[in-house]
Amino acid sequence: MLDRPRAMRIADDSTLIRKFERQDGPIITVAISPDAKWMAVGGEIGDVRVYNLETGDFVAKCSGQQGGVYALQFYPDSKRLAAAGFDGTVRIYDLSGKTEQAFVPVPLERAEAAR
Repeated sequence: MLDRPRAMRIADDSTLIRKFERQDGPIITVAISPDAKWMAVGGEIGDVRVYNLETGDFVAKCSGQQGGVYALQFYPDSKRLAAAGFDGTVRIYDLSGKTEQAFVPVPLERAEAAR
């Protein structure tokens, strides 16, 4: 039988495993690296923050997104991170926060007015 609190309340940290710094805005997406060493957090502000899961320490800030970040994915080698969001651009970052590549996966064009 598990010994769980019967009445949990908002902000109750009785089951807290690791505490991370407060984010600048709402969190939209989170990704865990395949080797379970890193966690990436993206949100409305447009920056991606990378943390060490073992210690909870901040590792890097990945900047460049124009608007919110809606999707994050680590590469299988856990050494790079792909981020995409509001601006339609996918950015590839290394774990120091440096942008390695940026591209628009599906170029969008303005529709011509109906004649």
